[in-house]
Amino acid sequence: MTISCKTIAVASTSALVGLLAGFPRAVDAATVFWDLEFLDDSENEIGTGWLSYDDTAPFERDFYVGDDPTSGEPPIFSIDKSDNWFLIDGFYAEIQGQTWDFSGSIDYLSWIPQNDRTGTLANVAFSRFGEPSIQQDWLFGDPIDLPFLTLWTSENETFFLQASTDNSAYGSWTATRRDNDGKEVPEGGTVLAGLMGMGAISRFKQRAILQRSRFAIARRSDQEKQI
Repeated sequence: MTISCKTIAVASTSALVGLLAGFPRAVDAATVFWDLEFLDDSENEIGTGWLSYDDTAPFERDFYVGDDPTSGEPPIFSIDKSDNWFLIDGFYAEIQGQTWDFSGSIDYLSWIPQNDRTGTLANVAFSRFGEPSIQQDWLFGDPIDLPFLTLWTSENETFFLQASTDNSAYGSWTATRRDNDGKEVPEGGTVLAGLMGMGAISRFKQRAILQRSRFAIARRSDQEKQI
C-alpha cells in the first residue's frame, strides 16, 4: 500500500507514544537530501527512505494561541531563521512493504540539521485548547483508522512505529546526509539521537515560558489598572 500526500494527516504523537532505499530525483542545488534507514530491535534493516528540504529557506514564524495572529495577544514563541529549522518538502519511506510518499510541506514538519552530519526532527502541534508547543515527533497517516507511521526521539534515542490492519513494525531509525553528487556523507552522525536538536528545542521552550510569563504579568497589570 502506498500512502500519498493526498491521504496523509499530521498531528502530534505525544499522546500516542504514551499509549504505546530512497528513490533519486532531479533537484536543484538548493535541495538537500537525508537518507533514512529503519532498523528493528536486532539492528536489522527493515526499511529505507529519504527526506528533503530547501536549505536556502530557513523557517520563521510567530506562534499564537489558536494560531491567530489577529487576536491582539503576544506570540507564545517564535521560530527565527537563526534557529535553523527547515520545513521538509519531500518524504519517502518503504518499511516492510508499506510505502509512504509525498511532496510539499505538511503543516510544520521540520528538520534541524547540525554540523552537516547530524540533525533532528521538529514539529509544532496545537493542543485542543489551541496552545502551540514544540514536539520532536512526526506522524503520517491515521492512528485511529490505520495505517500510520510515526517517528520520534526520546532520551537521546530515535524510534519509529508503523501500524496497519495487517502488521506492525517498531524500531530505531538513522539519517545520513547525501553529498552533492548523491552519495552519502561518509563520516559520523549516522545514528540520529537528536542530542543537539534537543538542546535547541529546550531553548525554544524556555523562550516560550518567558514570553508567556511576560504576557501574564502585562495582563495582570492591566487588570489592576482597571480596578
